[in-house]
Amino acid sequence: MDVLASSIARLRATVQLTKELSSIDFPHSHSRDALRQISEIFEADLKQLELLGATTDPLVVHALASAQARKLFELYPLLGIVLRSTDVRNAFEIHGPFLRIVRQLLGPNSKLVISSEWEYSPFTFLPPTAYGLADTVFIGGPASEASNVLVIPLAGHELGHNVWAKQRRRDQLGPKIFGEMLTHLQTTRWSDFSSLFPQVAKPQDLSDLLGQQTWALAWNWAIRQCEELFCDFIGIAIFRESFLHAASYLLAPGLPSMRSVLYPSSKRRAEYHVLAATNYGIGVPVDYVDRFDDESHPTEQPLKILLEVADYGASRLVSTLIAEADATIRNAGVTGPPSAEVAAIQHCFAQCVPAQKLASLPSIINAAWGLHLSGMKEWRTMYPDLADCEPRLLSLLNDLVLKSIEVFEIEQRLR
Repeated sequence: MDVLASSIARLRATVQLTKELSSIDFPHSHSRDALRQISEIFEADLKQLELLGATTDPLVVHALASAQARKLFELYPLLGIVLRSTDVRNAFEIHGPFLRIVRQLLGPNSKLVISSEWEYSPFTFLPPTAYGLADTVFIGGPASEASNVLVIPLAGHELGHNVWAKQRRRDQLGPKIFGEMLTHLQTTRWSDFSSLFPQVAKPQDLSDLLGQQTWALAWNWAIRQCEELFCDFIGIAIFRESFLHAASYLLAPGLPSMRSVLYPSSKRRAEYHVLAATNYGIGVPVDYVDRFDDESHPTEQPLKILLEVADYGASRLVSTLIAEADATIRNAGVTGPPSAEVAAIQHCFAQCVPAQKLASLPSIINAAWGLHLSGMKEWRTMYPDLADCEPRLLSLLNDLVLKSIEVFEIEQRLR
């Protein structure tokens, strides 16, 4: 089968798949909208290839087939996310309230697709802007936690990636990180660095094209670390204490493996969480940082020094990232959960009744964490048969919170 024939066959199979997926009952229209957009992209490519014939220049065929294959690789994962957004494991009730936060931060036309995934770490998928899907936020969470309301705050981190991209913060902060790292290399680390990269003759050469190439990896790692921290700070600013509890629950103590160059070490990241929380006036568990262990650090050069320089570059922007995350949330009108409201909701939960007349999703989640961390003593007294059954107590809490979220969404729509 030649290139043109195989490309057409691949596209026909994919278009047929999108048609089959469109017959599924979607709990929210945004999943169907995303599927329709993806299907239209593949259908347009198919029509374009079907117009080609045996006399078409092979270079043209290969160029179009290559472009079509790239779209398959880039968009195919979204089909899986759309499909898994229908999974009954998902807490469908959170879509409306969280979408409201998404639209406050990203604009009134934003859409949201939340799915249960077979990756343990929550993630967001940012499709290339050329495909017309930039207004859709795709968030995936581990299937085992998809209906667990206590981990909802971690979606705030994933939303942060979309905010980072929309605000083009990489472009804004990149030069500042470059300057901080350049100065650090030229002064504090020049002796170590020059011994590993003798092609850079003097500190001033670090800023020219050849010199920059020797530490470009470190700059990229630093800006990626800054993005992850900014997203953490967005999550903390939105969900307050509950973000810290959720992060600790899902991530602590970390993996006993080599650390990722794209994140600060787990313990340092936790320290930055504490710094942000303190700046935002948020209470932090006294043992929060100690819940995390540092991963192994590389010992071989030049990876070791490049990562150390990247860590330094990211550390220099932490205060800026904390302030800018806070400003982003405030400017969007996303207000933190009032302590009085959280206490009132927690009192309702303690009586095992859904809360009403609520102000925000974060208030509900913070109240849920408050009751959970209190040991749910009231329920153990009210329901002796559940007193020693932690899974059933957690299931009851989950159902009660989801019902309260459902009530909250109805109240918002009736306003």
